[in-house]
Amino acid sequence: SAWNRTLEHESNQTLRDELFQKRSEAFSNLNQSLEAAKELENMSPASRNPQNLIRKGALYSMVGDFPSAEKAYLDSLSLLPGDVDTSLSLAKLRIQQGRYPDAKDILNSIPEISLTPPQSRFLNQLKEQVPHDSTETSDNLSVLFSRPEFYILTLIGFGVVFYLRKKIF
Repeated sequence: SAWNRTLEHESNQTLRDELFQKRSEAFSNLNQSLEAAKELENMSPASRNPQNLIRKGALYSMVGDFPSAEKAYLDSLSLLPGDVDTSLSLAKLRIQQGRYPDAKDILNSIPEISLTPPQSRFLNQLKEQVPHDSTETSDNLSVLFSRPEFYILTLIGFGVVFYLRKKIF
């Protein structure tokens, strides 16, 4: 095809990378996410920037290649540590994988004061998707009375202890 002939004859790496990026965009517009991600893989290491890596992570995530998506997000964070968009994307990926503690750590590390309104909404949506950890309430006795069945079992337990107090103590 014309794309391949253009790449074969182009010796300037910067122009080749631009062509790979344009091809990736074209494949993405055709809903061919895997092909779009592969085009970004063909870019030279020197031209990889955080935005392309975030895009590559999103494309891999769409096709279910979570290890490749995670690698792209982590590579982006190595170039731009603390980037909010990358951190949010990585947290979303880990939620999709069921890695809730990892996702929660990422979400809690994002300073909410620096977020734009869309980022703040996305952060809150992601936080809602992380199940509440039961270990947070295990140190609090109120968990014994938080649900009716716990309340009944707690009362039965206290009753048994009271009845057997002379034998136990």
